[in-house]
Amino acid sequence: MNRIRINVDRNMNYMYHMNAVAKCGTDNEYGRKYARLHSVEDLEILKQHEGKREYSPEVSEVLKGNFDVYIYNIWYEIRSSLMEYAESLQKRFNESDFTAQEDAKLGIQSKTYFNVYLCNAVTSGEEELFAEEARLVVGTDQSLEDAAAYIEKAYIRYLSQVQK
Repeated sequence: MNRIRINVDRNMNYMYHMNAVAKCGTDNEYGRKYARLHSVEDLEILKQHEGKREYSPEVSEVLKGNFDVYIYNIWYEIRSSLMEYAESLQKRFNESDFTAQEDAKLGIQSKTYFNVYLCNAVTSGEEELFAEEARLVVGTDQSLEDAAAYIEKAYIRYLSQVQK
């Protein structure tokens, strides 16, 4: 049974979008392309609060105030391509026995799903693995083959970390 689930989440995409346009933790082509949609002041506020776990009221206002900008200028445009990409990747994993093979190698009989979230604001090399949450964030700027190979490697890293 395949335990990899490919997801597209609007809110997660929005948060990675805002990080990219404010150059918080990343400086990529995507962020440079879409930064023009947001005020310099808003981006500076996000940059000043980079890395903080709790949002200040100021950051919350910036995020709230820019949400519709993202939805109407980006999300409606990219949603269908993200969904198609997700469906193709999911089909690939559903038709393989990759997770069963890897689980067997390590003697694991987990029923936990490994959730992969696709974000177009994340570029190759900027992916994030949250092993304790069985979650991976992956960009869509790569071929399906490259994305699948990266997800497989991340799944193996996840298994090795939860084994400890």
